[in-house]
Amino acid sequence: MINNKKSRRNLAYHAVSIAVALVLAFGCSVDDACLSYQHNVQTGFYSSKSVKQNDTTLTDVLIWGLGREDSALYRVASAGKLFLNLNLNKGETGYVIRTRTLQDTVLFWYSKEPVTISGSCGITFDVHIDSMAHTNTFIDSVSIIYPNLRYKENFENVKIFIY
Repeated sequence: MINNKKSRRNLAYHAVSIAVALVLAFGCSVDDACLSYQHNVQTGFYSSKSVKQNDTTLTDVLIWGLGREDSALYRVASAGKLFLNLNLNKGETGYVIRTRTLQDTVLFWYSKEPVTISGSCGITFDVHIDSMAHTNTFIDSVSIIYPNLRYKENFENVKIFIY
């Protein structure tokens, strides 16, 4: 009887060890875990005065979330592209973009839909940019060229045309 209990315990121990090894081997990778929470609108800056859509850069750039003046998201000498994170607890997110002494605000309205990555990694969200608005100090116009933000996709979503 004692041998039987001991052998069951050994068998259970080995079964649990094998199960843990399988989960670690076939579970979600570090990249999956990191990428599953990225919901960035990829933006590029373009000259509104050019006939062709020539990309351009802003200089002395400072960007913060609307209502979060104390938390700079970007503070760089120049920027031609931005990755703006969306707040998935809301259906809207706004940013203030300052270049030298000029500043504009961009607003995003979006919807989200849960999507399963895998059984071990869980879910993420597909996000659809429904609309945008902006002020017009140095931003001439915006164009949503690819409104969908999907897991593991890498596309420019928005073009921002500047004067």
